[in-house]
Amino acid sequence: MAPVQTATRIGNMFAARRAESRKVFIAYLTAGDPTPAHTASLVLALERGGADLIELGVPFSDPIADGPVIQRASYRALEAGATLSALLKTVREIRRHSQIPLLLFSYLNPLMRHGFGSLARAKSRCSDAFGSDRAVAPRRGNRSQSTRIGIARERNGA
Repeated sequence: MAPVQTATRIGNMFAARRAESRKVFIAYLTAGDPTPAHTASLVLALERGGADLIELGVPFSDPIADGPVIQRASYRALEAGATLSALLKTVREIRRHSQIPLLLFSYLNPLMRHGFGSLARAKSRCSDAFGSDRAVAPRRGNRSQSTRIGIARERNGA
């Protein structure tokens, strides 16, 4: 069976770079560092500087799997008042000015605290206004947690 092809900002960007025989520049930014108010302008500056995709790191209080630079950035962002809810509003603000692919990069804990159902409802209700193209929690926990994510996505049409 052939893989299902979906048109997304991420997929379209990779297809365009492939057609141009060009490498992809993926930039990472801890959202909320130095302050939540700076995040949108930093994303737009990275885009102007040539980034093709932006990974927005969701700050977390115990980022033990990350190195000291990201740990300090998460600490500064949290001290400045960064939250996942505020980041989602920032992503919608970015969407008013840019269509650059955005990937939310998070530990599982902030997503669980916000609520998978709430995230899925926001995505299905707002579609493109939600703004981010994907959310990734690469260090996810046990099987029951991934089952809860799947159930939330199914229940909320995400």
